[in-house]
Amino acid sequence: MFAYNRSADSPNRAELLATRDHMAARGPDGLGEWWSEGRRLGLGHRHLAIFNLLGRVGQPMTSACGRYGVVFNGEIYKYPELRGPLEAQGRKFQTTSDTEVLLHLYALKSAEMVQRLRDMLEFAIWDNRARGLFLARDHNSIRPLYTANGR
Repeated sequence: MFAYNRSADSPNRAELLATRDHMAARGPDGLGEWWSEGRRLGLGHRHLAIFNLLGRVGQPMTSACGRYGVVFNGEIYKYPELRGPLEAQGRKFQTTSDTEVLLHLYALKSAEMVQRLRDMLEFAIWDNRARGLFLARDHNSIRPLYTANGR
């Protein structure tokens, strides 16, 4: 939930959690929430364990520097092929997840990073410094991404 208009109230935590928990059947294996500085943006996430069966990688995830926050639904099947060049450029990873690959790609390429992704996915990335939200989904629209304006 994003209060993008300066005159808008900050998002309501109870509403964010209710929205997130409404999807419990599609993500029964984990949950999380994250708030931007100033609480103008709240990200909620439900997790279905397919690849990450041990639950070691929670979402929403933030970058090590704290600049970016992400929620991600989907799979990046060839993420090791994307991760290798990032590591070669000196990027340090805290996890083995495809979610963290998204954060590093966005930090380097901004919106252009979607050209590197050919998988089933949708995600939202918040940039604390730019105070902006980037939304994307796969080019075949396999994973849904819904937005709404207002209450």
